[in-house]
Amino acid sequence: MTFDIYKGGRLPPYPEATHPRVYLDDFFDRDSLMRWFTQAQATGELTVDWRGNIPTDGWGMDANGPDPTAPEVIRDTGVGDCGPAGMDHWQMAINAGQGREWASWGSPFVVSLYETLGGYKLGDPSTDNGTNLQDNLGFWRKNAINGIQLTGFGAIRPGTWDRATRVATMRMFGPLYTGVNLQNAQETQFPGPWLWVPGGSIAGGHCIDQIAELTGMDEGEEASWGAAVRANMAFMFDSAEEMWALLTAESVEANGDNPYGFDMAQLNEAIGSLTGETNPLGLRRIL
Repeated sequence: MTFDIYKGGRLPPYPEATHPRVYLDDFFDRDSLMRWFTQAQATGELTVDWRGNIPTDGWGMDANGPDPTAPEVIRDTGVGDCGPAGMDHWQMAINAGQGREWASWGSPFVVSLYETLGGYKLGDPSTDNGTNLQDNLGFWRKNAINGIQLTGFGAIRPGTWDRATRVATMRMFGPLYTGVNLQNAQETQFPGPWLWVPGGSIAGGHCIDQIAELTGMDEGEEASWGAAVRANMAFMFDSAEEMWALLTAESVEANGDNPYGFDMAQLNEAIGSLTGETNPLGLRRIL
């Protein structure tokens, strides 16, 4: 099956054997994390919210479906640029969630980013083949986009994205850049809530950002197709195939000391072992 109205465009993740990655789960001290988790549960503070003052319908389609702001040749159809659109929504949330001015990069810019990342040629459907999320983040780590530079990125290990790890990671580093396999049902359910339908047909791969997790298990918020979409955690566990956290110099500096037992120095070393760089996160002192 394929999408009927909107577009996907997320390509499957690479095998780890050919494209290694760091898993952020490995750098938490589980005892510290669970102590924080237990206390946060008791006080009702086990939440995270990066939506800021962005309106629910204010995230921008970014040409990932019918979009009057997109280049004219794709205005009625959209393209499979969900990966670059997710990058735009991530930067919007980072700014809004920290009380700064925020703005979408806009559909023409996101489409141009899709041309760079996915080899898309405007108006040529044969080149509309989507992007790989790890590739997108690798490019961003090496190339600042609109003044935003990543120092690194890491995944949450599939099947282990429990609430404690997920919320702590989002609190430290921001929204989760997430790859899902959407069903055709989610187009019908849009703009939410998104609920997984057992046995439902799969429409295709899609990139979304988890921008908030509120008090209940059915109160996640995902940025997709120009909107903030409510989704329950059953949907996330059944649809998600990959989750990535994006690191900036600001987030690394702010979270050097944290209540979760997260070891930034060990993460720095692990990223360095993959990239061949010394101090890739720019830590002020290397332990």
